[in-house]
Amino acid sequence: MFYNNNRLTKVEIIGYAFKLGFRSLLCGDFRIALKRIILPISYWRVTIFQLLSNFILNLKDVSGAGVNILDIGSPKLMSLLLGSEIKGKVHATDLCDTAIFSEWKKHYLNYSAKDNVIFEYANAKDLNYPDKYFDLVYSISVIHMITPADTGDIIALDEIQKKIRPGGYLLLEVPFRTNYGLKYVKRSTFEEKYEGQPLFNERLYDLEAINTRLAANINGILLNKIFLYERLPFEIFWNSLPSIFRSLFAFIEPWVDVVNVAIATDMNNYQKSKSVVLIFRMD
Repeated sequence: MFYNNNRLTKVEIIGYAFKLGFRSLLCGDFRIALKRIILPISYWRVTIFQLLSNFILNLKDVSGAGVNILDIGSPKLMSLLLGSEIKGKVHATDLCDTAIFSEWKKHYLNYSAKDNVIFEYANAKDLNYPDKYFDLVYSISVIHMITPADTGDIIALDEIQKKIRPGGYLLLEVPFRTNYGLKYVKRSTFEEKYEGQPLFNERLYDLEAINTRLAANINGILLNKIFLYERLPFEIFWNSLPSIFRSLFAFIEPWVDVVNVAIATDMNNYQKSKSVVLIFRMD
């Protein structure tokens, strides 16, 4: 099972995030440094980063200097972490978030002597890269938010696959629920401006949707499907607290993740899962 190989432990990943913050503090970038020190990694991310980074780092065919990896809109800490561990290039992309330059690129320049993480804007539905260019593509908590509601994820997956070489890998993480659903919000989203009508925000995938919307539209072999659940319902409790309290005690989030987010290994836990990681090898 891929997730049993602990080349990077959860504590090491949290420690790396802290180091980014302290190095930026020494460089005088106080605002971004304090953000990283107070909240090095958000809840739920530590486990996902460990799963994906350890899978990637243990692939012999993506360890060379000529390797190209693409991040589709994921939390940028993952890109920096990978860049610190591999010889190849990591293209850290986002649709419109200026923080990839104002925050994450600064962290990278403050911490690393390497130049193998490239920060770029990119649209998952129209990627400006050559076909079969990347050895591996990963996307954490993004595919489920791509518009339009009925076909956005399918359009993006079709485009992403064109950019992966045969034998390359596609890693996805999406929210999981027992019933498929769509969520709409009364605010602007990454792709649309709010003008009075509710806008599509995200899909919540169930088993059928994972099979019919994701796996069925990917030209590759599904190597692993990893379901994650909470041992105790921390997230609902945490989100019910006043925002000022959560800000003051944000530093506990990654440590709660370490002990509370787990891999489902039986039917009861699988049914309680809130997230699923899918790993494909492309044809």
